[in-house]
Amino acid sequence: MAVQAIAGGWPDDPGTLPLLHDRATADPDEGVRETALEVLTLAWAGDPGTLPLMRELAADDPDRNLRRTAAEVVDWLTTAGRRSR
Repeated sequence: MAVQAIAGGWPDDPGTLPLLHDRATADPDEGVRETALEVLTLAWAGDPGTLPLMRELAADDPDRNLRRTAAEVVDWLTTAGRRSR
């Protein structure tokens, strides 16, 4: 998928992370939004914007399965944060 290729090919480009955020929230295709969610979770879990974005997706994404996945990511990120303290 194009989202994976962009993230994998240009992880240090300053435009990659904003593009992934945009695709996770605004793409009309739930598959693209889900891929962006997965890439953000795997490659940018520590970014300060990832957890708020996942909370937004868990609450507001139109796709029930994506909301559920985002909620699981929120749980994972908050649990991981508690363990690292």
